[in-house]
Amino acid sequence: MSGSESSPLAWAAIDFLCCLLLVVYTLIAPPRQPASIETLGEYAVEVSWPASRNDDIDTYVQDPAGNVVSFTNHDVGLMHLDHDDLGQSSDREQYGTKVTVVRRNEERVVLRGVIPGEVTVNVHAYRKATAGPCPVDVRLYRLRGQDRMLLERSLTLTHTDEEATAFRFTLDARGALRGHNTLSRHLVGVPGGPP
Repeated sequence: MSGSESSPLAWAAIDFLCCLLLVVYTLIAPPRQPASIETLGEYAVEVSWPASRNDDIDTYVQDPAGNVVSFTNHDVGLMHLDHDDLGQSSDREQYGTKVTVVRRNEERVVLRGVIPGEVTVNVHAYRKATAGPCPVDVRLYRLRGQDRMLLERSLTLTHTDEEATAFRFTLDARGALRGHNTLSRHLVGVPGGPP
């Protein structure tokens, strides 16, 4: 046997090390697909405005039963406001000694179920702190299956207490979108809604 030939013991050692590496990789390797959390909702309304602005823009959504969700009423009917964004003043989150800065202005309302009829989505300039008009983007997403944006509208709010209807959309009994419009409807101060 020459020195260039490998012994069976050397091959067994290499096989053992390869198996050991495979086991270790399997245990510590990151998942191949990102983890996802199922959203318990049918639709979501997302409202956003530039992170550079310190304006407090509020979202109001009225369902076909007349319920209005807003910063004063986070949970009503089958709707939930995830976050009341106050502009830049709510960008700093502190837990103990750790401070995290979030550079976005965004609110999201989730419709957990469907009531057939018309849903109205408004935005309201609760506080205009940054000079000049504030551009606001409003989007409607369908959350079943792959999230899909169904409607989008850009608005401009220029002064404190200005309210604008982004859109009104109609759902049928199965939860399908059957139509939409941009007719104005006042929601601030309606009975059952915010003051």
